[in-house]
Amino acid sequence: MQTPTKRDVLDIQKAVKGFGTNERVLIEILASRTNEEIRGIRNTFYTTFDKSLEEAVAADTSGDFRRLLTVLIQANRDEHGLPQFHRAVQVDFVVL
Repeated sequence: MQTPTKRDVLDIQKAVKGFGTNERVLIEILASRTNEEIRGIRNTFYTTFDKSLEEAVAADTSGDFRRLLTVLIQANRDEHGLPQFHRAVQVDFVVL
């Protein structure tokens, strides 16, 4: 059984491997994980593929999209207030 981190790593590798890039997968994973989770993804990616996550993503993307992913991979986002945001989203979802 795969851990969530290992699943993310394999999904990211699949998204950047071969012809074309599955941008949706990259955004879905990197924009929705906490800094701690992204650091775990970075470490697991390196130990699995002997290549940094940033290197793999940069090789398959360009321009503003590459810069966005690079910032997300750095895992330095301010997470202050994040739990309140998630609660607000859950409340909105229940209301809908």
